[in-house]
Amino acid sequence: MNNAVNERATPKTCLWDSHYGPSTAAFSTFRKFVCGAFLPWSIERQVDDPFHGRAEGLLLPTGAVAKMKTSPIIAARHKAELDSSPFECLYANYVLSGELHVQQGRYDFTAVRGDLVIHESRYPVVMTETCDGQFECLTFRFDRNQFAAFESANGDLSCALISADSMIAPLTACLGYLSENFLVIPDFEAVSLFNVFGSLLPVAALAAPKDHERSARSNVAQRSLMSDLLDYINANLDAPDLSPRSAAAELGISLRYVHKLCAEKGMTFCGYVTSQRLDHVRKDLCLPAFRHEPIYAVAARRGFGDPSAFNRIFKERFGITPGRARALSP
Repeated sequence: MNNAVNERATPKTCLWDSHYGPSTAAFSTFRKFVCGAFLPWSIERQVDDPFHGRAEGLLLPTGAVAKMKTSPIIAARHKAELDSSPFECLYANYVLSGELHVQQGRYDFTAVRGDLVIHESRYPVVMTETCDGQFECLTFRFDRNQFAAFESANGDLSCALISADSMIAPLTACLGYLSENFLVIPDFEAVSLFNVFGSLLPVAALAAPKDHERSARSNVAQRSLMSDLLDYINANLDAPDLSPRSAAAELGISLRYVHKLCAEKGMTFCGYVTSQRLDHVRKDLCLPAFRHEPIYAVAARRGFGDPSAFNRIFKERFGITPGRARALSP
């Protein structure tokens, strides 16, 4: 597919569907679709399972738009892709399902359903999709020249996250209509919506919270989530199925975000759970009610199924064996 899409005089529809060819060729064909519509990208699969999905796009004189629903991928533009790009553009990704993690320079965003991410074509970027099934989004490519006046007036259309709750209503309506009807509306209507979306982007960028405002909101939200996470762990400390995945499901966040919350507190999920369980076991060993109960039984009730592993980590934590801890109790 020709990369010089901005020279096309009329819109052109392009389609990829994993059901339209052999499964062994699905991923390579999808890569050609992406690179043909959105300049060169380095794309990797996240799992070895068969690659499935569908993508339908519209190539325009000033850019491209596509609705994609596929197995999750990691897409990047490194120096090789930047050097082989014939022109500069601006990308926008509107998340319909799953999460999209974008890293470009000092920017590091995770977009969820209803969020919009804007990023540059002229700097290296890595985008990681996560989802339980298939990741779905609307992807846009705009000729950078159409925003020249905005940027010359010190407008900022570099890497940015416009969250669903801070998005201006006209942009929300435009994206909602386009995402729901993209595969059935006539090309001329899709072109009109593409142009409307492009004209609204600078307005939306100005209306979105600045970095310091977003950071303040993010910090409050993270503190609340961290508190909820610790409450969940402590309430389910003895549950055999306690895990980062069960916590993510309970809190309605991604598995990746559970690990991120823990990392920002300088700990790991499993490390915190183990530490709390060890504290409980040591207290149990000193209680009269459990004085004559075998140590392995006390440990097993707190989630330690392997006696030898329990003895080792107990001594590493407290400097004495479980038996010695019991003997020293009053």
